[in-house]
Amino acid sequence: MTMNTMPTPISSHAAFAAGGSHDQAVLSMPARLVAGLPVPMTLRLRVPGAPVPVCIWTGDAAHGAAPVLADTIVFQAAELDALVVATEADRIWHREFLGLCFEKWRRPDQRLREAELLAGANPDTEVSWSLERVLKRLGVELEAVELEAAPIVRPLHAAA
Repeated sequence: MTMNTMPTPISSHAAFAAGGSHDQAVLSMPARLVAGLPVPMTLRLRVPGAPVPVCIWTGDAAHGAAPVLADTIVFQAAELDALVVATEADRIWHREFLGLCFEKWRRPDQRLREAELLAGANPDTEVSWSLERVLKRLGVELEAVELEAAPIVRPLHAAA
């Protein structure tokens, strides 16, 4: 990708109608591998009840930094890993994830950590869910995959 080209968002619904695309490939991957892919991406999620749009940025954490009460909630790659492990261990469901979204919105510098999400439970090393299954368990839907595109995040007052 050159510096002058903008990344193209890939709509889940349009890609599925066209016979599959990057988002279908990402959804079918083992969820624990998504954060470590060599191409950074933004996964845009539809999270019912969230105060603002939610996304996961798998690239360099410095590019996904968000201000307090921003127009987008951004989870980093390491946080995706922690969410996957906790979801596979039956520790996180939609209600808990929604609470984490609100907390992340209020305190974007606080990182989700696997040990805290597991809350004493042991991770299930025998399990390897697809990203699609993890997102379904969390009660969210993948809206788009944007390759090599860091999320653009502004303070909520500046976005209005």
